[in-house]
Amino acid sequence: MAPMPDDQRRRYRRERLKLFRDQISELPNFSISDRIKVLREMGMIADITFVLPLLQYLAEEPEPDVQHAIAQVFGAIGQEATAVYLEILNETDVSEEAQIALYAALSVNNVTGHIPMMIRSLLNPKLISYVKECLLQLDILAVPAVLENISHPNPEIRFQLKPILAALPESSVVHVLELMSVIPDEATLREILGDSLIDRIKLQQENK
Repeated sequence: MAPMPDDQRRRYRRERLKLFRDQISELPNFSISDRIKVLREMGMIADITFVLPLLQYLAEEPEPDVQHAIAQVFGAIGQEATAVYLEILNETDVSEEAQIALYAALSVNNVTGHIPMMIRSLLNPKLISYVKECLLQLDILAVPAVLENISHPNPEIRFQLKPILAALPESSVVHVLELMSVIPDEATLREILGDSLIDRIKLQQENK
């Protein structure tokens, strides 16, 4: 079978995109399983034009499994939507369900520009687990921002960051050692970083 010509392929994609966008307003009429099925299919083709309609739908969607499916669509759109997600999270009063979905999408795409905003979101109890998961998935990329905020004036942010820093991989040790050279007083370091992380690094240094 001959491959579809480029112009025909683009026309077919445009028609599919329009079909799925039109279906968003109809999703509340579907069963839960059908909503999830449509959203999974949507994730295979969705682009940035789906973000706002899906956010509007998400605000009215009560089912956690469907909310999760929407988050997967956001993640599937890819890094082209990152700027839009950040703008929504920074400047728009969106629901916590939408924040969770957008954070999940950001963690899938491993972008670092949102880390300071994520750290501020550690003040929201309902977002803490999602923010921590994002930071841990970012791995070594998250270390500089975490270290920068480990002595944050807000004690709650300091408290939430300590276990994150302790859980980051051994590749982050070099950054902690840099901080230790800036703050040579061990008691101060233990107050900032926590005993477990300091003890782990000292043990690693002794075993070299």
